[in-house]
Amino acid sequence: MYDDLQGKSIVITGAGAGIGRATALAFGRAGARVMVADLDRERGAATVAAITHAGGQARFHPCDVSVSADVEALMAATLDAYGQLDCAFNNAGIEGPGGLTHLYEEALWHKVIAVNLIGVWLCMKYEIPHMLQQGVAYLRLADKYLGPLANRLRAIYQPMIRTPNPFFSPRPRPLACF
Repeated sequence: MYDDLQGKSIVITGAGAGIGRATALAFGRAGARVMVADLDRERGAATVAAITHAGGQARFHPCDVSVSADVEALMAATLDAYGQLDCAFNNAGIEGPGGLTHLYEEALWHKVIAVNLIGVWLCMKYEIPHMLQQGVAYLRLADKYLGPLANRLRAIYQPMIRTPNPFFSPRPRPLACF
């Protein structure tokens, strides 16, 4: 982890568990001010407690990344709390149940797409203007590296992993490069 994160603020979606939680803890240890965002209030609060117990700074804001108003409120809460947004890890995602494409329920399909695809776009929509006002900042999008693991029972991931993602980079890139 970087040593120059003192005073930097980061939003991490899906920070209540898994990769999001581990990232939030690491950024907290490195001195960043972390805005923990998740649908699960209990897990989000537990992540904040772990960061603050270790001496870091963190706050929780509930957020459904598939809802524009929730994401806009998350960014407003971050700016209210920390006065700036230096970094974002748009990590929130859900895994739909396995199933064959022709048997997959339409409502489940739409929910996974709303969270995993539209949610990332909504986060960037509300993050980037603030970052541009501050100068160069970084975005990191989670890539589950599911390409080789996808199979016929994971119909929901086929379009997402086989479509080129112009926003994904294996390393954070300055916004000016997008």
